[in-house]
Amino acid sequence: MKSTLRYMPILAGALALAGWSGVAEAQSVLNMGGSSAARNMMAELPLQLCDAGQVSRKFTDATGNRINWACNRGGAPIEVRYSASNSITGLRGADGVTTIQYLDNTTAGCTTGPVQTVGGKQFTTTTCPDGTNLTAPEPMHLGVSDVQASSFGQVGPLGTAQPDYVFANGTINPVRTMVVPFSIYLGAGVTKIGGGQVENLSRLEVEQLFGRNITDWGQLGFTPGPVQICARTAGSGTFAALDQTLLINTTHTPIASTAAGAEVTFNPSTSGVISCLAARPRAIAYMDADQIRAFLPGGSNPGAAYAVAVDGGRANDTTLADRKRDLKCGKYAYWTYLQFFPRIIAPVPPQPLTNDFISIAQSAASVPLLPPAVSAFWAADEDMFVSKNADAGPLQWKAGAHPQCQ
Repeated sequence: MKSTLRYMPILAGALALAGWSGVAEAQSVLNMGGSSAARNMMAELPLQLCDAGQVSRKFTDATGNRINWACNRGGAPIEVRYSASNSITGLRGADGVTTIQYLDNTTAGCTTGPVQTVGGKQFTTTTCPDGTNLTAPEPMHLGVSDVQASSFGQVGPLGTAQPDYVFANGTINPVRTMVVPFSIYLGAGVTKIGGGQVENLSRLEVEQLFGRNITDWGQLGFTPGPVQICARTAGSGTFAALDQTLLINTTHTPIASTAAGAEVTFNPSTSGVISCLAARPRAIAYMDADQIRAFLPGGSNPGAAYAVAVDGGRANDTTLADRKRDLKCGKYAYWTYLQFFPRIIAPVPPQPLTNDFISIAQSAASVPLLPPAVSAFWAADEDMFVSKNADAGPLQWKAGAHPQCQ
């Protein structure tokens, strides 16, 4: 069931999908932040807010962690900003506990590319060096997390525990949007004996690897070599999702190690995990499934790593007519709902812009309008054949026979 904001007019969603928002606002700014697993989707989805017939402007930093869209909606200027770090920051920001520096829409020292077209709309992308063109710290209007507040409680590295999050400023109800699938990644140096990529790991093997009960790939019958781990620090929703969905009988090792051949590193964001995998060819890692783009031709680290199936299921299986079948049918366990946490203390989210964006993020019609590198993985809740009320499950079948899943 979709959650809704108490102050959301019922008509707002219908107007949003119709392409307009009622009364135009002068320079409405929506500040969002949190989940780094959502950064690829949140870097693309705001384009659907922009009026057709214009060349919208997208600004990003070099790592892709900060994004700013500037365009007109209903003829009035808007800015939609996102800052990716981790899900706990999204909750804290929505709670009014922290402020964020966002990327500004200035071009000094930046590079602007050619006009592109996605979903029938045109835009340019301006890339700025990391740490430049930033705003002063500003309040977050909409926190973004890929797990529920109650799913935290992980430790890692040693001494950085993240307890379940309890909101300090009252009840902030989550708004469920799209389904975010994650993947287990292996470094290019993890191979079968005789060569070739590993196709599958069982969930029990994943547990043993992250619990450090298996420390050499040879123990699984693969080419021998020490197991390295590229992990996330506590507060990561991706870490919490792994803990809730795959690590059922054990816990993730909390200890970072730099011992030769047994290195375990903890990274504060997804971009850090990508760099970790590129530097550690015998590593195992976990990230949102659409980060595979980093390791494909044209990506930031082509050939450095690859995604592996878990218990025979994949977030995106190119051998199937419906690549998302395993995800939609619940065969693939490593997924959660991306949730928005609207701020309930001043400054509250700008209206009607926030309601419009939430409606777009909940609509199945939005998915095919995303670039293929994103739309191939993310799924709308209404397209799923299963649902769950907690990140850990259990799964519940939606009404119907679902022959696709048999």
